[in-house]
Amino acid sequence: MKFKKLKNTEIITIGLSVLALIISIRSCSISQNALNLSQQEYLDKFKNVWTGTYDKENETLKIIPTNKNVVLQKATAYYPDVISDSEWPIRPPENILHITVPTIQIRRMIKDKFPLKKGFAQVLDTSRIPIIIESNYTLNGDNLYDVSVYMIEFNAVINDEENDLPKVFISGLIFSHQIKEDIKIKDYINDFWKNGLEGKFEK
Repeated sequence: MKFKKLKNTEIITIGLSVLALIISIRSCSISQNALNLSQQEYLDKFKNVWTGTYDKENETLKIIPTNKNVVLQKATAYYPDVISDSEWPIRPPENILHITVPTIQIRRMIKDKFPLKKGFAQVLDTSRIPIIIESNYTLNGDNLYDVSVYMIEFNAVINDEENDLPKVFISGLIFSHQIKEDIKIKDYINDFWKNGLEGKFEK
């Protein structure tokens, strides 16, 4: 095999070609990064999760969007069947979720799970109950649909009186994760509960 000796001009030409190729690859990489950034900025405009402010007097959660441009059209909350087998509407413009009945069931479940200790009060710290919120809302002129799992966080105090239900103190609503739109909601939330959800009741 013979090797051809390159002239200076040929070396320069090849060098410039390699340099041009490197610049081209670099430009493509920069362009791709810019595209990814633009796509992320676009997607960020459509991000929203719900938070909740608890009203102790009325035993309600006010559902609040994290994106100020969101306008709720309709939403429904779903609990595991052990808490409630009903669908709970969240109606605009107040965006209120009534939780009196589910809270009573939670109190009963806590009492069943933790036997009374005479002369002692027991405290449950940062326990959670899962719910799924199915929501239709508008954002920047677009109609959007979302199904996500949230956690109602609470503390509880179990006193030593046999006829008293534990006291529950709701601290708020936190986002857990989004689920696919074609999943059967009640099946999902029931399975999620049965398969050891993160921190059901914690002492």
